[in-house]
Amino acid sequence: MARPEGQRVAAVTDDGSVYLIDPAAGSIVGRFEAGDAALKVVAADVNGDGSQEIAVSSADGNLTALR
Repeated sequence: MARPEGQRVAAVTDDGSVYLIDPAAGSIVGRFEAGDAALKVVAADVNGDGSQEIAVSSADGNLTALR
């Protein structure tokens, strides 16, 4: 299955780390530590610039946007 160039995958681990992965290269290109509070990630164009940001929700009620 072909993937569009520049596509990234975001994943949350049990310890609350959020990893940004380049599946074409098979490498981690970014990491954010939310502690054990990170619950889910979602990609969306939050600021209307045409690029997707990553939003991380947490158990303490916070929402963090990553660029």
